[in-house]
Amino acid sequence: MEDSFYKPLNAEQSRIAFLNEYDFDAPTAIDFDNLVEKLREVSQGKKVEMPIYSFEKHNRIDRTTTVYSPHVLILEGIFALHDPRVLDLLDLKIFCEADADLCLSRRLVRDVRDRGRDIEGCIKQWFSFVKPNFTRYVEPQRHVAGQSLSFLQPFFSFIQ
Repeated sequence: MEDSFYKPLNAEQSRIAFLNEYDFDAPTAIDFDNLVEKLREVSQGKKVEMPIYSFEKHNRIDRTTTVYSPHVLILEGIFALHDPRVLDLLDLKIFCEADADLCLSRRLVRDVRDRGRDIEGCIKQWFSFVKPNFTRYVEPQRHVAGQSLSFLQPFFSFIQ
């Protein structure tokens, strides 16, 4: 769900994104203000229109997804535990991780098959942004989570 809240890109940012040189793996790529607003509205029982992000276009599309106040709402994403305002809205916090080699192989398959990317660009992004930003931004979120689920990695591999 967090993926829906990547910030819209301007023309120059879009150009850079199509060159695999835009950093989507830093918290600054996420529109946390909008995410927090939508999470608050859902928690208040309101019907919410969630944005839809296109990874092929590197931008949001015109359609939205309607979310009615569910009994359980799962917020997932690499920065789900990054913003303190989001943390305040969560009842349960879980940090789930898989082996880096498994993450890279899944990313390559997904980005080439589903997002129209080439392998060279995927690898460029991995070493320029994904891998260093995991250490810088994502891994520290483990310490704010109530649970860590790295032991379930074989289970998650099987179901995907």
